[in-house]
Amino acid sequence: MTIVTPTWKDEMAGFRDGIAERPDLFHYHYLIATILYRRGYFEEAMSHIEGGLLKKEHYAQVFDLVEDGTRYLSGEWFAWIGHIASLDAYFKAKALGWLGDRKTKVVLHDKQIANPALLEYFLPFFDEIANPYGPDERKREYFHNDYLSGFRLGDGSFTHYDALRTEAIRTWEEQQRKPLLTLKDDHRIMGREAMKRLGLPQDAWFVALHARNSLTTPFFDSRNANLDDYEKATRMIAQWGGHTVRMGDPMANPPDWPNLINYPESAEKSDWMDVYLSASCRFFLGTQSGLCEVPGCFGVPCAITNVVTLGIASPYPANRFLPQNLVSDVTGRSVSIADRLRAPYISMQDPDAMRERSVHLVPNSPEEIADLALEVLLDGGAPQGASFFKALGTSYGNARPGSGYLRGAL
Repeated sequence: MTIVTPTWKDEMAGFRDGIAERPDLFHYHYLIATILYRRGYFEEAMSHIEGGLLKKEHYAQVFDLVEDGTRYLSGEWFAWIGHIASLDAYFKAKALGWLGDRKTKVVLHDKQIANPALLEYFLPFFDEIANPYGPDERKREYFHNDYLSGFRLGDGSFTHYDALRTEAIRTWEEQQRKPLLTLKDDHRIMGREAMKRLGLPQDAWFVALHARNSLTTPFFDSRNANLDDYEKATRMIAQWGGHTVRMGDPMANPPDWPNLINYPESAEKSDWMDVYLSASCRFFLGTQSGLCEVPGCFGVPCAITNVVTLGIASPYPANRFLPQNLVSDVTGRSVSIADRLRAPYISMQDPDAMRERSVHLVPNSPEEIADLALEVLLDGGAPQGASFFKALGTSYGNARPGSGYLRGAL
């Protein structure tokens, strides 16, 4: 028996059929937008999000679900740790007055929460927290939610989230406001005790390390990295007197490098400890994963390596990032920075889409990773990234590429 795997075009056709049958269901628009986004069609994806929003507003009136000033944040904000961290920009935008006078509400019932400890830090910023649902509240949540991918600002205009988080965090830091989150005293005390048990000397500093290696989402496999490529950076950190704490999933044979602490295999592994490490490290050395969004919430700089989407970069000006090289299979030449900042490359990360376009990624070398880590270690995360993206005509990031990448690409 031959099993035929549907293509992305088959999936798109099925979702369009779903829209035709049930135009009141916004979910089909989101599924189409997700496929377009990861294949590099960023503007088309956002158009589907906005189109779905218009239909949702229409059917809210049809079903007599009148807007009462309450906006819900539904499950997609909480299902992954990076999505929870995205609340940082949302609540900064709200504090800046960009979301109007809406009341923000969350119903925690039945929510899949990737890291409850991190969510606890954001709960005080909600105007109302409920559990369970009230009468007709599931419907109200569905039709009156600020969807993660895009929603309306206080003036009624539509914004996609990549633009909002970039502008909100840039404005926040230009106004020299403090980080939204501060590590709780009990987490600080418990974290220090846990670090002692893990072997970190008293008063020693450490770098948090996460090399993404997830096998559960094949269309994001391009974000994965080889942990061995980070050994050189770890040894450099040790030479400067620091330690490295490896985060992520447990390994059968974790590495044994100088001053390396293998946290995932320890009894200390927990949701709150993930937060502690992200908020207390000298800097975070990682890849384009959800976890790399957490340190910025606490004002901690990141060195983000093996980045796939050059055009959709980190919103935190203190961060540095190092893109993977995108090379044409036909010419053997690198795709230019200018081309990577527009379709079909700006948000492309699906390996299947790369094969269709005859391009492939070349991961960062151990030397490049170590150089970026040293750069962040020495400059302390001094913000200087926004001007880079403004000069290139895109507003989807504030972080700055590493100096080594700029020397090689320009």
